[in-house]
Amino acid sequence: MPDESAHKLMIRNAVREGMIAARRNAWPALLLMIAASLLVAAYYNLPGVRLALERVVQLREKMGLVYPMLSTAFFGGLLPVIMRRFHLGIKEALSGVVFYLLFWAEKGIEIDLFYRLQDWMWGSDNDWQTLLAKMCFDQFVYSVLIAAPTMTLAYLWKDAGFKVGGVRVALSEKSLLARILTVQLSGWAVWIPGVLIIYAFPQPLQLPLNNLILTLWVMLLILLTRAKTGDSARPSTPASVSSERDIDPV
Repeated sequence: MPDESAHKLMIRNAVREGMIAARRNAWPALLLMIAASLLVAAYYNLPGVRLALERVVQLREKMGLVYPMLSTAFFGGLLPVIMRRFHLGIKEALSGVVFYLLFWAEKGIEIDLFYRLQDWMWGSDNDWQTLLAKMCFDQFVYSVLIAAPTMTLAYLWKDAGFKVGGVRVALSEKSLLARILTVQLSGWAVWIPGVLIIYAFPQPLQLPLNNLILTLWVMLLILLTRAKTGDSARPSTPASVSSERDIDPV
């Protein structure tokens, strides 16, 4: 384990990395938020859009928890693998594909249940006080204590060849706290405004909008990665806890 001075330096470096990543994420995040905001406005003002999205709600109700499991596994797990393969030429091993599918399937159920909890805690109104309360609990409680730590550890385990010993080695080089700080600070640039928009939707449509933001985020990052060379030129993802070649959303 690093000594106290080394640990403090590690934390400072993690904060700096997270802030740099957040700045890289700012413009892509702004484009995403504009697109998501337009969808929310269309839902409340255009009957055709509302009808189409209500069909998604009906499908979700019919499938139960199978819907968030399958949809999030596809948008958060399989889609990035496919796009990396065909747009960046990065081929994922079968074990990696299975990992992504299972991890994001579990996350889909977890997020769906969390959105239901938020409705139970704060109500289903979309006034600014309710949206602010949900955003704060989402980003400063759930994300900090559950989402970022579990994602960080899971991706470290995957990158260590699914060996616990490899995770220990990685954490001896850079602490869990430092890694979480980097992930969380970069993620806030996207998900603080993102969840405000998500919670403006009725609860049954919040997970589909979450999946849509994931999809657009992955596509945008891969297009930017193709267009620019060098890590300093590309925006960083909220889940940049695995290898440099990985592009994964939160």
